[in-house]
Amino acid sequence: MTHNPKKSQKTLPIYWNIPIPEDKDPKRFSTNERRAQLLLMILEKGDPNLIHKSRMAAYYGVNQSTVSRDIQMIARSLRDNTTLDEIQFQIDVTFRKLRIEALRRDDPALLLKVNQSWISWLFDTGTVERATSKHDLGGQLDINVRMWGDQNNMETPE
Repeated sequence: MTHNPKKSQKTLPIYWNIPIPEDKDPKRFSTNERRAQLLLMILEKGDPNLIHKSRMAAYYGVNQSTVSRDIQMIARSLRDNTTLDEIQFQIDVTFRKLRIEALRRDDPALLLKVNQSWISWLFDTGTVERATSKHDLGGQLDINVRMWGDQNNMETPE
């Protein structure tokens, strides 16, 4: 299921499908080429707020408000062209990468924080439901897990 734009709004392109010219001056990029490159920069930095808008405006030869509007349109395009399953997958991958990094650092406090955040997100999204029955698990959390993309329920732990 994709998030559909309002009927009065024009459907935006999927910017990650737009080729970015390597031999073209960025000041001569089309709007879509500029947005495609900005999307890659956002993905690299991990947060659109880490894009220095005035620096990018100078790089592309546009106003800072144009870069701000580009970032808004990129976000709208992602909302309009991304399925809920894709979003859940991306978040799942991110949490798994954070857990691996905490393990690599041998940082139990970070691992606990990541796990708590992940479980909280799973509860908040309804992916995980608290079990209604009580079991003595030696202090472990008893949860029912409904995997996204799979209609079968798994109970954890057994």
